[in-house]
Amino acid sequence: MSPRAKVRIAAVDAYGHVLNEYRPGADHSVDGDIPQRPWAVHLTDTDRQFRLIGFDFDAKTEGSAPASARDAQTLAGFLSEVGLPAVICESGPSGAGTCGWH
Repeated sequence: MSPRAKVRIAAVDAYGHVLNEYRPGADHSVDGDIPQRPWAVHLTDTDRQFRLIGFDFDAKTEGSAPASARDAQTLAGFLSEVGLPAVICESGPSGAGTCGWH
């Protein structure tokens, strides 16, 4: 679904912990193996024309993950009704009811 041939891979710190940073040059081909770290898809093509739109359903408090998931599913249903495909994916730390959705 990527409008570009590469996705950006999350950076790691000196201890090998994954950071929520996607630095220029940390790219991975979409034709290769699935990255072993989180990755970010560009929303624009190489001409910087938007081809995707993103929505962020945060679950910032413990126990808010069910509402976040429900909201993501509701939006996907609305988009489907008007003929637009949707992809829903988990975002943020998982567990303890804190997982959000994109």
